[in-house]
Amino acid sequence: MIMIPALLLLGLPAHHAIASSRVGVIGMGLASWLEFHRQRKIDYGIAAFITLALVSGSFVGVHMVLQLSNVLLKKLIAVLTLLSLLVLLLKPEAGVKKLNKKPTILSYCISFLLLFFIGIYAGFFGGISGSLVSLVFIFLFGHTFIQTIANRKPAFSLFAITNAAIFLLAGKVIYDVAFSLLAGAFIGSWIGAHYAEKIGDRRIKKMFLFMVFLMSLKLLLGGG
Repeated sequence: MIMIPALLLLGLPAHHAIASSRVGVIGMGLASWLEFHRQRKIDYGIAAFITLALVSGSFVGVHMVLQLSNVLLKKLIAVLTLLSLLVLLLKPEAGVKKLNKKPTILSYCISFLLLFFIGIYAGFFGGISGSLVSLVFIFLFGHTFIQTIANRKPAFSLFAITNAAIFLLAGKVIYDVAFSLLAGAFIGSWIGAHYAEKIGDRRIKKMFLFMVFLMSLKLLLGGG
């Protein structure tokens, strides 16, 4: 959520900011995937399920991005970011307390549909899409926040690679920015996955909400 608004504030056109961020997300996903795999926290059956739904939806979202104007896209990104913050504010305990729910065929069908639409949103923008995936599995499957983070990492890694390839073919990736993001995101994500249970969800969430709120307001008020 932070990466795209930050790139926009640095002056990158919206299409290039989204495209370059997708390369950075690859580093973020791969580093934490490797660390959670080492900790044996990933359920690869659930991870494959998430991947199928997200990647299917993301193809629609990516093509939506390529059709929109730069000014409109900037405003949409700011609005979507603010709406995403509301989800976090309204669900302060999401992912903190474990829910004991038994998965059913209906819950799998509903979750696939929700993940497909999250995939569209993730391909279009991406902000808080990981948290939305977590909410699906917290409420429909009773997973903890750490479980959902671990299980979604393989999916988001493959999703980012797919999206990055589309943007590369469209000529929208700025290579020096993209690979700087890739390196930084890889290191930061590995540290985050390594210390996930020690850092504390509530402390990170407060800092995160404040920073993203300020970025979103500047994008909305800063003109085209």
